[in-house]
Amino acid sequence: MFKGRPFSTFSKEDVDAFSRRFRFALVVKTMPEEDSPIVPCWISIPNLPIHLHDPKALFTIASHLGKPLKVDNATLNFSRPSVARVCAWT
Repeated sequence: MFKGRPFSTFSKEDVDAFSRRFRFALVVKTMPEEDSPIVPCWISIPNLPIHLHDPKALFTIASHLGKPLKVDNATLNFSRPSVARVCAWT
């Protein structure tokens, strides 16, 4: 207890181990008092297995973040296999 409230401490190793699975997380903070425009953004997905570089698979993945619009040419041509990119309205 610290100042009457529950309190915990974590080592750097604990924090690193816990946060590893969130390293590609996208966190969005909204301001409801303002208009929130919908904007297209490029989503980069590093180290994606080769069979998921298919546009249909990428659209399925991107649909969890917004409305998929297009896949970039380097991804379609497989000229940059280390990163797949898809544009989506978010």
